[in-house]
Amino acid sequence: MDISPSISHKMNIDIHIWTNDYSLRVYSGPFDHAYICQEQVSDHNEVERILEACAKQMTEVCRTIYDLDDSLQTIETTTGSALDTVRSDLLAFIVGVYGMNILNGLESEPAAFYRVLGGSACLIVGLIVVGMTRLLVYRRIRLSRKRKRT
Repeated sequence: MDISPSISHKMNIDIHIWTNDYSLRVYSGPFDHAYICQEQVSDHNEVERILEACAKQMTEVCRTIYDLDDSLQTIETTTGSALDTVRSDLLAFIVGVYGMNILNGLESEPAAFYRVLGGSACLIVGLIVVGMTRLLVYRRIRLSRKRKRT
């Protein structure tokens, strides 16, 4: 490990200061074993309080995660139900358009099905053409814009 001399020197000074500070606290005056034990106990209590605070925060985070998971599952269920309802309505509309559930006189005409089928095909092709032209116009506008320099 290659450490530059200035960084190494600074680390040595920091270690020396910390060691001397500890030595001064421990060995200044008569040796006081009770003071050292009390300091170790207070350090232990501080670490214990920090661990308890971390445990409480982790518990809160877990509780929040479970609440969010429940909310997500509820939203997923609600969205699925709404999509099922829309799907049923759409299928009912399509069936109604083709006249499969009403009597309107067209069912006796032999070419009525082909007319409805042709009209549907024309509608679909028209929607595709309109969508493609709008897409091409959007792309042309987007590509022809001058880029802003940052």
